[in-house]
Amino acid sequence: MNKRIRTLLGLALVFLCLPTFTAGQDLGALARAQKEQKQDKEGKKSSKVYTNEDVKSSDAAVQPTSPAGTGTTDKTIAAFTKDGQTVRLAPDDTTDLIFMATWCPHSKHLKQLLNDSRTQSYLAHKKLVFLFADEWHKIKSTAEKTAKSQNISDEDLAAQLEEMKAAGGSPYLYDPKFLDDLPGQHYFCTLPSQVDGFPTVLSTHGFTTNWSAWLADERSMPVELVNQLADRYDPG
Repeated sequence: MNKRIRTLLGLALVFLCLPTFTAGQDLGALARAQKEQKQDKEGKKSSKVYTNEDVKSSDAAVQPTSPAGTGTTDKTIAAFTKDGQTVRLAPDDTTDLIFMATWCPHSKHLKQLLNDSRTQSYLAHKKLVFLFADEWHKIKSTAEKTAKSQNISDEDLAAQLEEMKAAGGSPYLYDPKFLDDLPGQHYFCTLPSQVDGFPTVLSTHGFTTNWSAWLADERSMPVELVNQLADRYDPG
């Protein structure tokens, strides 16, 4: 049974990583849409995004910090450390916040790109702070839907999930080793409703899933270099 459940959880993570399909959309249309999204009008590569619609989100976790009518999109995020200490984080001229998921290959993609020596000069005076939600909530929800059709009991599934949590050493993250080489501090939080895919960057300009445009427009990295590094680390 354990082997069967592990296989089930593996399949659940595969489905978790798939982009959202709209009703009636065939594979050809999806492929064409993805191809068209790869480049914007300025020739920049758009990043691929994996959605995580079922993760708990709350607007209460994000509070405006700018006076009404200023037109700015600065936000304060209520976050906490693994020890439960509360911190309040906000983007500013020296800090960008990046929402990631350890199960997401494109979060890994961006992490590798940010760790590349060729990006360092463009981030030398910028602090990066990484934020993660409770990933087991999503994994459990996805696995439960699949387990129902496989006649796996709730008790067996719950026991295996707890075993995986214990083996991983984190009550929040699917792959805590993901944190080992993050180029910045990390915290946990309830996802803001504006985060509908990973990775998402929150800068003083607001939320964006187009991290390539963030690097080019806000970090002044040449588009050619952004595209080169994006191709170098593209998970496919």
